[in-house]
Amino acid sequence: MNIVDEHQPSGEKKLILAIEQKVYARVDVNQCNKYLRKFEETFQDETFLLVGLVPKSQMKDSNESTFGSSKWIGIDYQQLVDIVLMPCLENPDLNTHAKPIISI
Repeated sequence: MNIVDEHQPSGEKKLILAIEQKVYARVDVNQCNKYLRKFEETFQDETFLLVGLVPKSQMKDSNESTFGSSKWIGIDYQQLVDIVLMPCLENPDLNTHAKPIISI
């Protein structure tokens, strides 16, 4: 995905977004560390964002204690609905095809 800095609108930067989704499996800190090392090696000159989407019951006090590193951003499924999906429904520019999918 490409992002634009509002302070430098002419300069576009690349953002690599990776989402590790857990539904039935538990978060494995070793697996998360392996992914982090791979991203640091592969995308050392890029900006990347590692997101762990997990059930609330798996979220601990901090991202570091949940995923083994504070470089991960943890979000549970209810936060996904409250912080991401519901505000999208309020956006007047939301694509008409997306609205029924989000509101299900």
